[in-house]
This record gives sequence, structure tokens and C-alpha cells, in this order.
Amino acid sequence: MRGPEPTVDNRRMNRRDDIMRLLPPPAREVPPADWSAVVAYLGADLPVGYKWFVETYGTGTLGAGGFDRMLFRHPNQVLAGRDIVGQMEFMRECLLGRRDRGHDSRPVFPEPGGLVGFAASSEDFEFYFAAEPDTDPDAWPVVWHDFADYGDTRWAEFPQGFERFLHDLIRGEIPKEVTGESRGYTEFLPVEPGTRYHSVEGPVTDAGTAGAWRPVR
Repeated sequence: MRGPEPTVDNRRMNRRDDIMRLLPPPAREVPPADWSAVVAYLGADLPVGYKWFVETYGTGTLGAGGFDRMLFRHPNQVLAGRDIVGQMEFMRECLLGRRDRGHDSRPVFPEPGGLVGFAASSEDFEFYFAAEPDTDPDAWPVVWHDFADYGDTRWAEFPQGFERFLHDLIRGEIPKEVTGESRGYTEFLPVEPGTRYHSVEGPVTDAGTAGAWRPVR
């Protein structure tokens, strides 16, 4: 006799347990996250799975080769002069500029299904949500784009949403046509504080112990 079907919450917890087993979170403490500026910017919340990942792992890069080294930003930290909203707006302006030049044709936030950037990599790859503010953010597809390819051919869409996309990526189930010859996605490297990185309170010059960073008050 079969037991009851797992609930959505149970499936989510099992998936997160597996993500943390395959991709152990950094040992450092991650400060509490304030998403209010992002919600005000979008007029909608972000996917729960994406926020869980950032709140668990903090600012850092995912992966060790291929289209990885995806940089994720904690909402309370500024990197290279941009906070998370600034990075979203920067990626939006880049998309609009390329579309004006006839290179891209995808909708851009706040258009229906418009792209909202959430990560970029050292290999000129960009990662977006296809955002529909009136729908469940956990159902927003993940869209990948090759920034270096100024055509409309190097796009891929993953309709399963962020958390399942992340799980599939870590397990090596994303097609090699998209990921390239990656060395895997089971490594997360925290971005450490230093003079090149800032909190919203100003330059971080007192890095302290390795892996520590200044919480934003």
C-alpha cells in the first residue's frame, strides 16, 4: 500500500537538504537579509527558493568552470559599487541597449514576462527570471543568455523555477549544450570583505577573521 504523496513543503525541504548535502554552505555566518528594496523595485517578491539560497550561502560564486562562477549578491552588501537592485537595473539597461541595437528581442522588466537579472558569471553568461508580478514567483522560469553572442540563438529557458533549476544544475542534469564542459557546481566560494567590496555603510577595511563580514545595521 502506497503512503501519502509528499506535500509541496516536504518536496521543497527534501530538495534543500539535498542541495546542502551536495553543496555545503560556507562555515561563516550570513547576516539577516532585508529584501524590502527589491520588493519595492519589482513590485513583487522574489522566488522563495532564491531567497533561501542567498540567505543560506550569502554573497559568493557558485561553480568551478564552464558557465559557472555565478555571482550571487546578498541584499545587504554592495559589490563594485552596486547593491542587488543596482545590479538588476544595470542588467536591465544592458538588455534594453542591446534590444535597441537589434541584438535581443526578449521582453524586459517591467513588461509582461520581462527579464529580471539575478546572477552573472565570469564567462559572459547572464541569468534572469522571466518575471510575471501577478503570478507565483516560485513558478518564474529561469532564463540563461550568452552575453558574448549578439544573436538571438544563445538563450535557454528552464520552466521548472529557480530551486529546481539550482538542484538540477548541482546534480549535473542541465544539458552540456548550455553549461559547457563544466567541472561541476558543487563548490560555493564566499566573496570575502576587503577594500574592493562595500557594505551599504561604506568601504569595508576591517575584514577581521577570514570569512567574516560586517552585518549591515
